[in-house]
Amino acid sequence: MGRTASPLCWALGCDPIIVALGRALHIRCPTWVDDLAALMRGPVQTFRAQVFLLFAAHVVGLHK
Repeated sequence: MGRTASPLCWALGCDPIIVALGRALHIRCPTWVDDLAALMRGPVQTFRAQVFLLFAAHVVGLHK
């Protein structure tokens, strides 16, 4: 998994994305360590969340 700094680095990189997702779609995003659990309702909100995460990940540099 990583060294001592691993949880800190994850929080710095991914926490802003999770907060922005929750605010943009008005949903709760309970998370645990390194996964994202978004409480969405219906296919439209799920699609919007997926598109948001795709673009947000590219913005912060989380792509190959």
